Amino acid sequence: MQLYDVPTDTRLFGQDGGTDSFRLNGLLPAPMAEEAFSEISAWPEYAPSPIRDLSPLAQAVGIGALHYKDESQRLGIGGVQALGGAYAVLRLSAEILARAIGSRPALSSVRNGAYIDALRKMTVTVASGDSFGVSVAWEAKLAGCRCRIFVPTASPAGLVKRIAALDAVAIPVDGDEAAAVRACAAAAASEGWHALAETQDNSALTRFQDILAGYSVVASEALDLPAELRPTHVFVQAQATEMALALAARYRHVLGDQGPRLVLVQSQNVDLPNFGGTLPSVVQDSLLQDLAACLTVDDLAAKSILETLHDRPFVPVETSIAGLLGALGAASSPTLREALGIMRDSRILTLGNESLAGVSYASDMLAI
Repeated sequence: MQLYDVPTDTRLFGQDGGTDSFRLNGLLPAPMAEEAFSEISAWPEYAPSPIRDLSPLAQAVGIGALHYKDESQRLGIGGVQALGGAYAVLRLSAEILARAIGSRPALSSVRNGAYIDALRKMTVTVASGDSFGVSVAWEAKLAGCRCRIFVPTASPAGLVKRIAALDAVAIPVDGDEAAAVRACAAAAASEGWHALAETQDNSALTRFQDILAGYSVVASEALDLPAELRPTHVFVQAQATEMALALAARYRHVLGDQGPRLVLVQSQNVDLPNFGGTLPSVVQDSLLQDLAACLTVDDLAAKSILETLHDRPFVPVETSIAGLLGALGAASSPTLREALGIMRDSRILTLGNESLAGVSYASDMLAI
């Protein structure tokens, strides 16, 4: 198989296991992650996302294993960000109810519609141009509250229709996601809506922790792998910086300093100048501490690699397999192999929104 010089830019951080675990645990305590897994795994829509074994690609770049956690069908919503928004809406709804009725209801009863009458006047809102917004709308409909999603104009085609199908209102915003975040925050303040946007305001930390706890389910699933199959490196697309932080925290909870090296991968066609610049500074600091590197990848390589995998013409969604592209590029580069400690027996885990089910180069590794 022909491989490509995929990375176009590299930022190394020299992470060597010396991360401040106390800071990560403060952002996402282990009990919060465990509670999230217990709750979400009981949802009727829940199923662990499959891990695809890409052995031919691993052999081509000279590593022990390359695994792809296929998030394309997560909760029937799809996308690596499907878990965080839904769980945050559910927790927020329970908190609002607790103030109204004097006791905190079971999350399962909120999801089952037991408090629709009490929640129908509540409005939850978020700025999103991806599956996170769909996740928020999906859970809001189940709980019975109203939902407003501020959608940047550059969002994928069809996103507004997906949001509307869940009885939520999509509000287009001229500009990028930062503009949508500002519009969302202003509307929430003036209308008394409950915003899930991650801003510099530390008062949003509770909601942010709920989002991280939902995302940490992905790591909890991967931790079910036998020790000899657990990854030495994890490559995550920069579009999902909160997911990267949740993965880092959950691996720290369970494995301490023996967890995998974390690499954030950005698509060159997506503008994320500060890798999570809208996040609170304490969150940015924690993420940067736990990163081994940030890579920028050339999206043109995605088309060729996916056409090889699917054995047919293929047009990928930008960033849908950025983590996989970054892993292939890093493993193909002697300089990056040395910098990131990638060896012939290294095991790399990536995750993405693109389905690799049934392709000739992918097989289900385990029934998880």
